Amino acid sequence: VVRRHKQHIRAQVPPGAFFFIKEILERLLEQNPREKQLLYNLGIVCSELGELDRSASLLEEALVTDPLDANVYAALGFTYYKLGKNQKAR
Repeated sequence: VVRRHKQHIRAQVPPGAFFFIKEILERLLEQNPREKQLLYNLGIVCSELGELDRSASLLEEALVTDPLDANVYAALGFTYYKLGKNQKAR
């Protein structure tokens, strides 16, 4: 299901757009550093760009702001898995 969802997202985003989206989200995050949705979205974009350590860090920050968000837990677990941190991914 996750793989199919990610393929759907990639099909809708033109090549190179993730770099542009990242730049916008980073600017917004400078103005709102504790905004969970910005942390989450930037974490997802960084993951798509292969910036896995940064992705994990952003998603961990998002969890601090809302420790009950299942979407953040899922994204963070998947990022840990991609980093080879299988124990943390559980």
